[in-house]
Amino acid sequence: MRFPKDHSSKAKCMKRGFVTSCVLALVLGVNTWAQHPAVGDKAAGITAVYSENLNGHKTANGQIYDSMKLTAAHKTLPFGTIVKITNPKNNRSVVVRINDRGPMQGDRMLDISSAAAARLHIGKNVTHEVSMEVVSVGSGKRVE
Repeated sequence: MRFPKDHSSKAKCMKRGFVTSCVLALVLGVNTWAQHPAVGDKAAGITAVYSENLNGHKTANGQIYDSMKLTAAHKTLPFGTIVKITNPKNNRSVVVRINDRGPMQGDRMLDISSAAAARLHIGKNVTHEVSMEVVSVGSGKRVE
């Protein structure tokens, strides 16, 4: 079966086989792939620390990555969103700004800067379980 090359919610649903998403998209007219976070939204997942090799390279929002700034990458949160990340093993928290897209590997929720990792007391070469809470929602705009 060939699918139309349009990008409507209906076509995306059919291609991906997300029956529940299709129902929501068709009945409610909701774009279920766009995330609309709200202050207080929470999630738990895996994080890792950015490679030091990326220091000085452009992030997805156009800024230059600086490992000493409190920043993170998330797959869908708007650029500029501020999140509080907590390490449940020691209850340490840090507030970071989303300025990049990723992580691109596995099932990780976030990639964080070295500075954020240091505040959380987590190592650089392993993954860690963390929780995340949205403090403020960013505009999503790129820096040019």
